[in-house]
Amino acid sequence: MHYVSRRAALRSAIAVALAPTLGPALLPGLAPAASAAESAPWTAKWIWAPSSSTNQWVAFRRSFRLASAPSGAVTRIAADSKYWLWVNGALVVFEGGLKRGPNRTGTYHDEIDLAPYLKGGDNTVALLVWHFGKQGFSHHSSGQGGLLFQSDIRTGTTTTPLVSDADWKHTVHPGYSHDTSGTQANFRLPESNIHYDARAATAMSGWRTPGFDDSRWTAPTDFGAAGSAPWNDLVRRPIPLFRHSGLKPYSNAAALPGTGQGSTAISATLPSNLQVTPYLKVDAPAGAVIGIQTDHYDDGANLTGIEPGTGYNVRATYVCAGGVQEFESLGWMSGTAVRYTVPAGVTILELKYRESGYDTDFAGSFSSGDAFLDTLWTKAARTMYVNMRDNYMDCPTRERAQWWGDVVNQQTRSDGASSYATVRTVTGQSNPEGAARTYTLTSAWGRYLRLRVTRLGAPASDETAKYRLQLAEIRVG
Repeated sequence: MHYVSRRAALRSAIAVALAPTLGPALLPGLAPAASAAESAPWTAKWIWAPSSSTNQWVAFRRSFRLASAPSGAVTRIAADSKYWLWVNGALVVFEGGLKRGPNRTGTYHDEIDLAPYLKGGDNTVALLVWHFGKQGFSHHSSGQGGLLFQSDIRTGTTTTPLVSDADWKHTVHPGYSHDTSGTQANFRLPESNIHYDARAATAMSGWRTPGFDDSRWTAPTDFGAAGSAPWNDLVRRPIPLFRHSGLKPYSNAAALPGTGQGSTAISATLPSNLQVTPYLKVDAPAGAVIGIQTDHYDDGANLTGIEPGTGYNVRATYVCAGGVQEFESLGWMSGTAVRYTVPAGVTILELKYRESGYDTDFAGSFSSGDAFLDTLWTKAARTMYVNMRDNYMDCPTRERAQWWGDVVNQQTRSDGASSYATVRTVTGQSNPEGAARTYTLTSAWGRYLRLRVTRLGAPASDETAKYRLQLAEIRVG
């Protein structure tokens, strides 16, 4: 059997499944992957606020000067749990990091080249890091927030490291809080609801730009060198950074109201079932509260075996400051429509969304004389895509869980890198030589999983070699 490359794995159906959404030329400003061979030994330190808490958001800044524009800046970043990166005010990485981990105690790191975004003279990098702070079905919580950043900046024959340490500035973002009122994201998800109070965040205006005054920010706490617990061994991310669109209008944008409708939700329709971060721009009085969720928020309702109230997905709450303001809820949601609950008296200037997802395209196509079958194929392609992100998922809402019954179907129809990351996540073992190998694993619940793994394609120089799960056997003991 012939197996295609990751890039070719899902390509030619893009006109049907992705054209109205992400599109093929997606990555505006996303840095290209760097070569692992260029990486120097880790000298960076894990940094964070003095203490960690569930659903904590921390902002970091580091300003520095370069004699001239660099020819390369291989940069490695690990975060517990997710990060967004701006360089000189430009968004470079949208939702970096992967859920933990490459084994039960280790941590993934990203690797990119920041040289295109750096210049001679003054430069500033800014990161917003989201610490989940709780366990999930596809995330092993370390219990400690952290950021590890190392950029080896090459100018001519000189390489200068820029590393996370006590010379950086940080602040716990005052706009975000862990609000435990109302319905909460269910126990299967490591993510929590997002609660943002713009009234508390006025001092953060412009914090991602070079000219921001961070003199009131403080030095972060040093939590140890690379390799320190609880993050332990670092493994290079085996799948690409996520792709993302710009902000896009909803399919029914022309029909959306211009003012809030009180308790009646405004349903903004998406072109398909997408992974999105919703956006709004409003003119509102201080203290007005806007709710954001998708039409799939309670996907577990009325399902056999799902107890009432335990199937909620993530939602967002935005508390307005006075005047014209905008907000994008960075925790992705999934659905076919976004529902905004906007108080009466609030003027709606814009409602938009940003799609993000796994960086791949569709391959293969289907056409018949039966419209039903054509639609079924299109929906199947979209289902395949919307259930890929950090890991293969049974669903992108209620669980986002790596159930192996789903994986054995998904991994044979998409890219080998995800399959390998999936196998490594469970086994905690690499297999770069590609020899057939059988793993038997036992969980705390008495279930065991037996995997047989073989390599696809030619040998690779690193652990992005393609693998295929050939056998998955699950029994309950």
